[in-house]
Amino acid sequence: MVFFEESRVGMDRNSYEKLWEIVIQPEIKAFSDDFSCDTKSAFQDLRLRLQVAPDAKELIWSRYCYYNRKCKALFMKSPVANEEFLLDRHKVSACYMAAITSAQPMILSSQDSHKVSDYPISEFLSISTGLSLLCAFLKTEDIPSEQLARVQNGILYPPTDMVSHGEYLNNFARELHFAYLDGTLNILSLAHELFLLEVISRTGVGTEIFP
Repeated sequence: MVFFEESRVGMDRNSYEKLWEIVIQPEIKAFSDDFSCDTKSAFQDLRLRLQVAPDAKELIWSRYCYYNRKCKALFMKSPVANEEFLLDRHKVSACYMAAITSAQPMILSSQDSHKVSDYPISEFLSISTGLSLLCAFLKTEDIPSEQLARVQNGILYPPTDMVSHGEYLNNFARELHFAYLDGTLNILSLAHELFLLEVISRTGVGTEIFP
């Protein structure tokens, strides 16, 4: 994956165009290649077909605008008239994660029965985008050099031997999928999780590197 090197990511369409070109579109292509009939991958044995929404780009942008405005209106509203707070890096990244999860731009279905799979593929795209954004933000922040060095190659996350069940990223994806199905996607909760991942990345507590 190529990290998104943008110092100011907000609800700006030009920023989104860069994000789409550098992170989201290549990730979708990588998933498409994994499920291509011409490519031998671990997914081939599952006999699953990947479908990408033709309007994925606009759908994600529309959902991002919705979550961004909602977060500002309900949480970041200033008591001072006509004053607006900007969302911090965790909330902006969380808005994109919620946007991709709720848009479900990619779905998997069985090649045999056409039944939709519950494999959280859009949620993995959501995590990939969110962590790429968080890493890009950190590289533009005024943080101690030794902490900055720890995130040069990506965001750290807990290793498998510290997770009591399954693998961290897989559990994260399934958490997002559950929240999507339950109608409980929460920007502040996602932002808090991203904050904790930033903490373990900057302190070096995590050992697994994303991507």
